[in-house]
Amino acid sequence: MELEKEILTHAARVGNLDILKELIHKQVDLNQRDPKGYTPLILACYNNQYKAAALLIENGADVNAADDGGNTALMGACFKGYADIAELLIQNGAALD
Repeated sequence: MELEKEILTHAARVGNLDILKELIHKQVDLNQRDPKGYTPLILACYNNQYKAAALLIENGADVNAADDGGNTALMGACFKGYADIAELLIQNGAALD
């Protein structure tokens, strides 16, 4: 459903944990992509939403998914200087190459 996708994307971007939990409970696909190829995890990481990123990872988000430009959540976290998010991603299997 397109509306759920938009809600998931926004919730990840702004770190709305209540909405994310509700969508996870509804078993929404956490690896779906927006028009630029961003997954909810990529958006959470790019926007420094640590708790949202952790919640998404705990519920099966792909830590190695790349956007349409080939960039992963780890690349974005490193580029923006979000060391805690980078560490979270690495601890959960993010590729270092």
